[in-house]
Amino acid sequence: DVGFERALAFVLRWEGGWSDDPRDSGGATMHGITLGTYTRWRAAHGYAPPSKAALREITDEEVAAIYKAYYWDAADCEMLDWPLNLAVMDLAVNGGPGVAAEALRYAGSDFERYMEWRETWYRSLKQFPIFGAGWLNRCAALRKEAD
Repeated sequence: DVGFERALAFVLRWEGGWSDDPRDSGGATMHGITLGTYTRWRAAHGYAPPSKAALREITDEEVAAIYKAYYWDAADCEMLDWPLNLAVMDLAVNGGPGVAAEALRYAGSDFERYMEWRETWYRSLKQFPIFGAGWLNRCAALRKEAD
């Protein structure tokens, strides 16, 4: 799916390598996949819970499959046109599928309205002073990618 592949490439530019910032409520992450998400993925496939070390070794194939199932498919991005499907998947990754759905209910099919809702939501978060500049830069890059 070209839409998913393109959206995944964008997301992975922002969800780089290893992170375990104690100020980030997501905790340990690799390529944007949290330990909690990877644990849920492995359990669904009959595997033991992973350690942080196992998360650091997650394969590109697992990363893509998790993004497809837990974000693209979970947020029904296939039903949306570009660039709204990109914006919805990216917010599903960064804020959770429920937040992405809330923004979509508010904005309908209006991409710019969706992005405005997203930026307002970021500004409301207690972590905004720490991570806000990065979140807003990501939104700016997403708008550029949408063109």
